[in-house]
This record gives sequence, C-alpha cells and structure tokens, in this order.
Amino acid sequence: MMARPLKFFVFLLVSLSTWAEENRSMRFLQLKPGEEFTVVCSTTLQDQEGLYLYHSLPDKKSVLYLDRDTKKLTKDSRFEHRLNTKGQLENFIVTISNLTEDDSGLYWCLYNKFENHDMKTVQGDGQFTMLYVTVGPSPPTLMEGTPTASPEWEGQAEGEQVSTTLVMVSALTAGSVVLLCIVILMVWGAPRVKRLCKKRQGFQSGPQELVYEDMRRNRSL
Repeated sequence: MMARPLKFFVFLLVSLSTWAEENRSMRFLQLKPGEEFTVVCSTTLQDQEGLYLYHSLPDKKSVLYLDRDTKKLTKDSRFEHRLNTKGQLENFIVTISNLTEDDSGLYWCLYNKFENHDMKTVQGDGQFTMLYVTVGPSPPTLMEGTPTASPEWEGQAEGEQVSTTLVMVSALTAGSVVLLCIVILMVWGAPRVKRLCKKRQGFQSGPQELVYEDMRRNRSL
C-alpha cells in the first residue's frame, strides 16, 4: 500500500532536483491509465547525429533513440507498441499511448554527436515533462478559462505563469517531504512501540504475581 506513494515521492524529489539543475521549463501532467501524451523534441543545432528520449523514475532509462543518418528508430521494449512518432531529428514528435502507472516519471530529450571519438550531448530546446499516471481524478488545468492575453500583457502573463510554477513546485516538494517523513516514522516506529507495549505489560504483571504468591504463603502458615 505504501510502496507506490513512496515511489512517487522519491520520483518527485529527484525530478525537481533534475529540473532545477538543468534550469529548464517544466510542464506537469496528471493523466489516467489508458490515456496518451505527447513530447516534442526540438533543437536549433544542425550538426546533431542522434536523439534520445529519456524517462526517469528515478533511474534514467531510454524510451527511444533516433539516428539521423540511417533514420533507424530504436524503441525500448516497454514502449514497443505504444509509440507514435513523426517529424525529423530537429523537430521530432513522440506520442505515448495506453499509459500505465509505471509510465509516471520525468521525460526529456537529449541530442548527441561525436567529436574526436567522444560523444557530446546537448539538452533539447523542449520542456521537461513530469507525468503522473493515476486512477484518481485529474486536477483542473491551471489555464482553463483564462482568456487569450493581448500582446501588451504577454510579459506579465509569462511572469504569472512562472510564479504559478514555482508555487506548485514548492508545494509539491513540501508535501512530499512531510508525507515521506510520515511513512518513514510509521515503518521505523511501529515495531518499537509494539516492543514497548509488551515490556509494560510484563512489568505490570510481575508485582501482581508476587502479591498472589505472598498471600498463598500466609494462608499456608
């Protein structure tokens, strides 16, 4: 029962740490099993030789690799029959369908090329995607019902969106830490409380037995 929430809390903390280190924008998605989502991998660099799409929960694993010259697309067995792709290396669109709870995690794109027999990697221009697949109800979209901003308000809208993202990240981090501490305390403290209760029961029964023994001795005299 506690394994899945604990796994998600660990993934959330690792994802936030990775996102902060890369200093990239991130989108948060909560979807239900059976649904699909799309990742767009893009770069302005024209000399890249290959593209990786990675998934992390929390261990990093490759979802696919696209080779520019051969056009060969190598898929991980977990996504073999669930990937729909289109586009070229510099603008590659990946749709993952029939989602499961195990697909939860952080998704991002990484381009690579070889220089002097060494592989050099560079982060794609697209967003990080933090995906959480759950059977629970999906939350309302943050921008739902928001009218289209006029050009003079675009800067202000971007600032508000960044502020909203930071608030979400802070709230999720704080909640994850608190719940993780509760889980650890339950796992660590429950056996100790049980042993303490047994000791108290043994201590209380000891004096009563001595009193009964003294009463039997007095009657025999």
